[in-house]
Amino acid sequence: MPHITRSWYLSTGPSCGVVPTAHGALWDANFNDVCEKIHAEDIARDPSLANRTTFVCDQDFSQTIPPADYISIDLPRCLSLSPGWEKSRIETPSQWAGPLIGFLVPSLGFIISIPRETTLPQPGRGIGRKWYISLWWAFINLLSLLFDTLWGIAFVFGWAGPYIAGALHETFVDRAILKKVYRNLKDPIHRPSGSEWFALAISLVGSFDPEVRESRNHNTFAELVKQELSQRETARLLLKQSCTQLVPFGVQVGVPLVFYVGASIYSLVDAQARLGDNDTAHSIAFGLWYNTIVLVAITSSMVLSVGAGRVIESVMAKHRLTEKGYKLKSICERRWELWKWSKQRLPNSYGPNAAQVPLNAGYADIFDQHYAKRSALIAVIILVVPWTLAFLVSYLTPEIGVSCRSATVMAYAISQLLLIFLWYFHSSPDVRHKRHNAQALGHTVRRFGYWLLSALYYVVGSISMVVTVAGTIMQLVGVYRNCVCKAGLYYGLPTTPFAAVATAQVKLSTDTQLDRDQAHNWMLLGGCGIIWLVFVCAVAGWHRVRMRQRCLQLIDDLAGIP
Repeated sequence: MPHITRSWYLSTGPSCGVVPTAHGALWDANFNDVCEKIHAEDIARDPSLANRTTFVCDQDFSQTIPPADYISIDLPRCLSLSPGWEKSRIETPSQWAGPLIGFLVPSLGFIISIPRETTLPQPGRGIGRKWYISLWWAFINLLSLLFDTLWGIAFVFGWAGPYIAGALHETFVDRAILKKVYRNLKDPIHRPSGSEWFALAISLVGSFDPEVRESRNHNTFAELVKQELSQRETARLLLKQSCTQLVPFGVQVGVPLVFYVGASIYSLVDAQARLGDNDTAHSIAFGLWYNTIVLVAITSSMVLSVGAGRVIESVMAKHRLTEKGYKLKSICERRWELWKWSKQRLPNSYGPNAAQVPLNAGYADIFDQHYAKRSALIAVIILVVPWTLAFLVSYLTPEIGVSCRSATVMAYAISQLLLIFLWYFHSSPDVRHKRHNAQALGHTVRRFGYWLLSALYYVVGSISMVVTVAGTIMQLVGVYRNCVCKAGLYYGLPTTPFAAVATAQVKLSTDTQLDRDQAHNWMLLGGCGIIWLVFVCAVAGWHRVRMRQRCLQLIDDLAGIP
């Protein structure tokens, strides 16, 4: 073993970026070859080991054979023999196909159901006249769809915390509005007014920016909605069509979830045949981490608001609304948008000359209540469960302390928790109002602090996206399979004493008794992840169906009041 010095360690460590000429490219590491070398050296020292059937390197799990012996090497020599990382091999599906086909590809079905502000390009007027124009537009839309989906994965994954917190906040607001309208209709003293209609309209079309103005109509989107609400029949038609055209929860999330859960269960059942394979365990940990996208899709589907611009175009067809006349807002931003809707003035009575009055205080107060705190807390609970399970699977496979994979999950979790905390202030109507209004704030330093919080919000979100993309790529191509990651991330830190690095061990053999014992842990943890997804989906689906039915009933009740 070479003498360990700082210069030697940095020159052989995988973090320095040097490509050793003796070993070729940095991704040409092969730990099975290293194991065979150590295996041959041990037999040369002790020839009796050659007769031991369990003294092997690359053993595949089988219930009919005993576990393999534990063969390891110290970290300094591992770095000298194999300084790079071992790329994923096509002939070993558990290294790349498990996480890619088992979890990453199925998650694409959920991205479509998550409302985002981006829209695909629409065909021009001449698309139906010439075949090559139609073919060109089909190609453009295919590329746009592919880019939008890949970008959607990175963006939604990177901003998962604010997405879920925003969806929960909107759900609480929807529930409070429906509850308030229901109580007012049951109150014989209260006479329903335009506030009931407008409050329900906010629940259904509050996902769009009320201040967007289409130059052709000279009206903001909110003004167009209020025109519809100025007549009882048009108000009923607007709300009824908006509510009935909501995509059913079972179609939006339930069907993709069945395939996703089915793939997860199959992965666990199939893993029974590879209990000694660490790559299978890390694939399951990757899937638990990617449960985040599924949870975002589930919570985003709980809200009552319209999540597609084409729906609002058909509902408000008489205004000849185009995509320039509305803007669908991301769920992360809707707390502020809903507050802006609540500040709109609305008709006090039906008719073209109805007086404009503020929204009834009983409804306006709903948007000022502290639902955001409750939403942030529940969002943390929903997300911490799969993160913890993914961390534990990586931490226990094998148990060497915090490894590269578990560190990635931990870094992502920390950034998301901080992001949820920053979302609470960034989306606050009070903070935004004071941030944009210097007179209302009255203090430049505090105003600068509010802008700094928003800037930090975007910085942390960008870091989270980088961690997401980098973690996914490194898992698929095999960067995590290197000496430092196999020994433990602690031994790769520059602050770690050289004496500790010299004692660190890198496990080389497969299907050992330790691997088989740990398999029961990641099988159990993977099953818990599936149960958590089904539980959250069942609660969200029940709540969405219940709110939609109550909303339709309240619209009919309002329309029937003389």
